[in-house]
Amino acid sequence: MKKSNDDLLNEETLITVEHHNKVNKTILFDFIDEKHFNRFLENYALPFDNLNNASMIMFLDFSCSKRFQLGVYYNIKASIAELLGEAEIQRDSDIILFKINAKGRDIREFIVASKLSAQYIHESNEDGRNNSPEKTFPKLGASVSKGRLTVKCVGQGSWNEFVFDGNVRVVYDIGTSYLHSKQTVKNLMSLRDLDYQRSRPIIVLSHWDVDHYHILLEASDETIGSVKAFVYRSVVPNKTSKKLITRFQNLNPNALCPVQEEPPPFGKQASDQLKKIYGVKYGFHIFNGSKNRDRNKSGILLVVKTHTQVIVLGADFYYEQINKYVLPSFNYKHDHYLIVPHHGGEAGKFIYENLNSICKDAIISVGGKYSYNHPLFDVEEELRKKKFHLINFKTKNSPFEYNLFLH
Repeated sequence: MKKSNDDLLNEETLITVEHHNKVNKTILFDFIDEKHFNRFLENYALPFDNLNNASMIMFLDFSCSKRFQLGVYYNIKASIAELLGEAEIQRDSDIILFKINAKGRDIREFIVASKLSAQYIHESNEDGRNNSPEKTFPKLGASVSKGRLTVKCVGQGSWNEFVFDGNVRVVYDIGTSYLHSKQTVKNLMSLRDLDYQRSRPIIVLSHWDVDHYHILLEASDETIGSVKAFVYRSVVPNKTSKKLITRFQNLNPNALCPVQEEPPPFGKQASDQLKKIYGVKYGFHIFNGSKNRDRNKSGILLVVKTHTQVIVLGADFYYEQINKYVLPSFNYKHDHYLIVPHHGGEAGKFIYENLNSICKDAIISVGGKYSYNHPLFDVEEELRKKKFHLINFKTKNSPFEYNLFLH
């Protein structure tokens, strides 16, 4: 008899790919939830104090007979026990629990695709609520004439703040490299804890990649309790992201604002389409991604529009998506700024044509030790062809600031 999804869910130890660096031969997995993480610990009798509550596993120096895919769920095989004896516990990380050196062996000996329906797991991770950001987002055009955008310099990560009337009103992404130590991340957050407690900002998360929310894991309890709204994709995909949601549930449940993916058009299973779900004449505009196996394509995109400026915060979206679904909404003469998608890495074919404006700065949020060869040379060349002025954080140690004029 064929086993049901419920039976398989109780048998398999499920993980999902969080990052795969083909050049450095590293791959990062996380467990889908606490239950599967605990099953892993119990199955292999791993006695240690996980003080940081980390759960991701990084494999190094492996071969791979079949490539791993984002949005696919995998099962850890019992043969993993062969490698765990030499696993290196990462006591200084709040993200990574183990580093495992596979010593050239095929990683598919230890990790195989799940027999479970991906749709079933996807739905199991869905926060059933669906809130509109419209109720919580500030309508800046009527009450505020100017402000400031600060693009933080955090290495391989994304952190952007909007300040109006001296208060941090909106934060779009708040992350840094998953390889940074717990103390490094804590130090970054401690620089802003008091300001956030005073300002009570809205935090918008583009998608659940850890380099877009890592810093928030080290926010103080007082800061989590002060957040006015936390806007995020309602499918919470793994134990690390669920750890953050649990903190909000315990400290500030009314701030949670999950936003469901848009249903794909024409009965399709997936789509690259973005839909505007919020916008005012001068101020913030939110575009919501459709259901897609690729998290990068299905997140929440933010744009700021003023009388003379448009700033597209590209997160990890693809250029074709921004060109087709975002730029046509801003077809007027303006100075155009772009926070370059995916830290200047691979974001599909470079198409950026629906633009009736002067290209100003293209900010590449990357740098430090863990930049993974970002930005790509081809991406930089395409941006220059569009007459963007490139600001590469790889050669910059301080944040970049813009004045915003709403009237």
